[in-house]
Amino acid sequence: MALKRNDSCFQKAADDEPIFTLRAKDVLAPQIVEAWADLAQRHGTPEAKLTEARECAVSMRVWQISHTAKIPD
Repeated sequence: MALKRNDSCFQKAADDEPIFTLRAKDVLAPQIVEAWADLAQRHGTPEAKLTEARECAVSMRVWQISHTAKIPD
C-alpha cells in the first residue's frame, strides 16, 4: 500500500503540504486520475508515472465492479 512505501508521495510530502487523496470507492476517481494523466503528459511527465496513473485508474474501475462506489460525501 502506498502509505507504507518509503517512496510514496505521502512519505515525501512536507508536514504542512496539502494532499488530496482519491479512493476507488469514489465513483469519480478513475476519471479524475485519467484526466490528471492526460494533463501530466502534456507537461512532460515521465511515461512510467503516466503508466502508473493509468493503471491505477483501471484498477479503480475493476474494484468498482465488485464493490459499491458512490458519489463522494
